[in-house]
Amino acid sequence: MSTLTLHVSNIEQLPHGVSRQHRFGRSGGTLGSQGADWLLIDRSLKVQPIHCEIRWTDGGYCAIDRSGHTYLNDGTRCLGIRPPMRLKDGDILRVGAYRLRVDLQTEQAIRRSLEEVFVPRQDVHEALEASASTRPRDNAINPLPHLTATDVCSAFDPLPGHDPLAALDARSQPCPAKQNPLQDLITGP
Repeated sequence: MSTLTLHVSNIEQLPHGVSRQHRFGRSGGTLGSQGADWLLIDRSLKVQPIHCEIRWTDGGYCAIDRSGHTYLNDGTRCLGIRPPMRLKDGDILRVGAYRLRVDLQTEQAIRRSLEEVFVPRQDVHEALEASASTRPRDNAINPLPHLTATDVCSAFDPLPGHDPLAALDARSQPCPAKQNPLQDLITGP
C-alpha cells in the first residue's frame, strides 16, 4: 500500500502538543485547525478549520485547497480552484506558517527496501570471502618472543606510592614523632 507522510520542516512553528508528522493512506484525509484528520494549530491562526485535503486520485496523491490559502513549493499563487495538484516526493506544501515536506512511500519502494534487508546480496558475500582468504591463519600468527605472561601481568601492578589500600593502612598507624626542623639545621641531617 502506498502512503504519503507530511513532515513539518519548520518545527520551530510547532506549539506544544502538535504532532510533527502525519501519515495518509489511500483513504486520504484533511489538514486543518478544527475537525481535520491532522490538527495543525498555529500561533498566528492562519490555518483554517479544513485547510487542505489529501486525496488518492488516479494512482497518486493530490492536494486539494479547501481554504484558498494552500501553496505548493515556492509558488506565489494558492492552489485555490485549480484541479487537484499531484504531489511528488520532496514537494513542500505551505499551510499557514507551516512548511510540510511530502514523503511518498510506494509499494515498490517498500518492497525494494525489504528485499535489501532480507535478500542476501552476492557482492557482499564475495567481499566477505575475499577478506577471509587474505587474513592470516591462526597457526600463522607468531607471538612476540620477548614478552612473557609475567611481563604482561606486571603492567597491572600498582605503582609504588599509588596503592590506595596502602594509603589507608598508613593512616591507621600512629605518626612518628616530628622532629624540630631547627634541630636538623643545628646538627645536620
